Amino acid sequence: MTIVYFLLMLGVLIAIHEAGHMLVAKAFNIYVREFSIGFGPVIWKKQGKETLYSLRAIPLGGFTGMIESEEENTAQKFLEGSDESSSGVEKDNEGDEAAQPIVEEARTFYGAKPWKRILVLLAGPVANLLLAIVVFMSIFMINGYDIQYPKAVIETVLPGSAAEECGIQPGDEITFITYSNGERVKIESTYDVTINNEMHKGEMIITLNRQGSSIDVKLTPRLDEESGRYLIGVTFGGQASERKLTLPQAMVRGFTYTFEVIGMTVKSVAMLLSGQVGAEAISGTIGIYSYTQEAVQYGFISYLSLVGSISVSLGIMNLLPVPVFDGGRIVLTVIEMIIGHRLSRKFEETVLTIGVVLIVILFLLVTYLDITKLFK
Repeated sequence: MTIVYFLLMLGVLIAIHEAGHMLVAKAFNIYVREFSIGFGPVIWKKQGKETLYSLRAIPLGGFTGMIESEEENTAQKFLEGSDESSSGVEKDNEGDEAAQPIVEEARTFYGAKPWKRILVLLAGPVANLLLAIVVFMSIFMINGYDIQYPKAVIETVLPGSAAEECGIQPGDEITFITYSNGERVKIESTYDVTINNEMHKGEMIITLNRQGSSIDVKLTPRLDEESGRYLIGVTFGGQASERKLTLPQAMVRGFTYTFEVIGMTVKSVAMLLSGQVGAEAISGTIGIYSYTQEAVQYGFISYLSLVGSISVSLGIMNLLPVPVFDGGRIVLTVIEMIIGHRLSRKFEETVLTIGVVLIVILFLLVTYLDITKLFK
């Protein structure tokens, strides 16, 4: 069943993303030739009033096909020939004829004003973030409670650990942690310690409240062979507790939690780009499948949480200023607005080609790392 849940998740995430692009494009009267989930051979299709809706064999993406410019219009008209009986008709890869009219320049992607194009490009990532809000709201509404974590008061210090060596004592409360990149994080609960330590590596300065006095200690977490995690070597007192939520409270908590996930995702991407974490921190298709398998074992809520988290990641990643992503095309459009004209077609194609090459290299690297993780 894992493969079904996996494909369903990919399909929903891709459909929502592309629907964002398509709906805003149509709102601005930009001609959308095809809306597709997947790549490769068509396995299902339906012709709408203007748009061909299709499902393709390779479920690793999708596209919203717009006629981008008058040049593409002209090329299409040339390929269709000058014969009146065939004008405006395009044959698809199965030999069926589908109406593909030559549209006026104002309805092409580059015929629209730059700010409209930016909104079309933004709509996909924003749709994914909105989906995450709906998913996390649903989780809190179904559960009907929130988890309250205790303060980070140390109960025991493990013998021979980094914490013992730097003088941490039972009863100390962790109030701040300053990481090797200079980031200082306020610690309000044990959850804050766990989630932030997993996102950082190397030496850290821990600020302790010891009987009303503030003390700074410096330590470097050590690798625990059994768990494969870097640990400071302490356990905390207290127990996590459940806080019942009313329906409005659950909706608000789901909304705020989404932005917590967005914040953590942005922080993770920034650390990846700055080299503070390596490429092994990224998961590709194989890694996401493994997470899906694990989430399904824990139940439907766990699966929903994974869908929400990946939807956030998809939205944030697509906003990166990489040419092949929506964020990269937004940057090119902003440059166009600044200089007052579109960049040369050759320059744009070169930039996009470089972007595609980089993404392919990253995909191959991440796939290799996913496979090595499976063998470990």
